[in-house]
Amino acid sequence: MNLIPVTDIISTIGFAAALFFTFQIGEDILDRTTRFFLSVSMCSYLFVGISNVLEWAHVTNFPVIYRDYAIIIFIPFFVCFVYSYGNNKLKKRSAADKELQGYETNQIAGPNGGK
Repeated sequence: MNLIPVTDIISTIGFAAALFFTFQIGEDILDRTTRFFLSVSMCSYLFVGISNVLEWAHVTNFPVIYRDYAIIIFIPFFVCFVYSYGNNKLKKRSAADKELQGYETNQIAGPNGGK
């Protein structure tokens, strides 16, 4: 057996595992939009892996015509995932910072508002 289908099978299993673990991550870490972008990215490379396995194992060449489109789709969806994840983290940090500033203001002013 050729070594190329074996490496393609390993990468396909890796992307399938990544897709599985994408849905196992809690809602507090990944919201629906972020999870959607990541899962589309993982699905596209899962399709690429399956297509490569079928091609190099000489089963069929049918998915090859769509493989290039799946590779192209991966990049914008992954970039949107990174942006969405970073934006969510930034929102959480700014909310925590505002809460901390409010707490510090109350501590400095005292319980009676500084009177």
